[in-house]
Amino acid sequence: MPDFTLIVAQSAFATAVAATLDLLSTAALMAPRLKLPSPTWRVCTPAEGPVRLSNGLSLDATPLTRSSKPDSSIWISPGLATHTPVAVAERLLQPDAVQAVALLKAHMKRGGAVAASCSAVFLLQAAGLLKDRRATTTWWLASQLQALEPGCRVDANRMVIADGPVWTAGAAFAHTDLMLQLLRTRCGAELASAVA
Repeated sequence: MPDFTLIVAQSAFATAVAATLDLLSTAALMAPRLKLPSPTWRVCTPAEGPVRLSNGLSLDATPLTRSSKPDSSIWISPGLATHTPVAVAERLLQPDAVQAVALLKAHMKRGGAVAASCSAVFLLQAAGLLKDRRATTTWWLASQLQALEPGCRVDANRMVIADGPVWTAGAAFAHTDLMLQLLRTRCGAELASAVA
């Protein structure tokens, strides 16, 4: 089982996807020099076919399907490149987002860990994973998240928040900070510091 599963939905923020892959690739290159195990990962999508990222880029990804087997990897959802409360609400109704919500919920039920940044935090909220937790998201959507999940303590002043097996990060560029924290948690401080 890989250490990380990157779940890339249609129109995901290209910078967050690229940063994830670049950080993991860098960690895999540096780990042998430090005599540490290399992190492993897979790139998946909740839909079929190539994923169209923001700004016209695209990415091949393996369709992610439901499984009853435990999965020890941390599932990571980069921001959805939506910028308004209305756009977030509409995006969550699209088939790949509905599928992502179901998959994230099932992963947590099997004891898995999840992480999301920016507007992808709303996937976690739609899956019911933020109730009675602390979370962050981009500052301009924080009040919407708080309204949708009153039991969640939303703090848009924090870059990254970990609450048990749920990790959240602020705006899309905070995804880099999120990945460094996840590397530190899964692969150790020495490798995360070297990558940073």
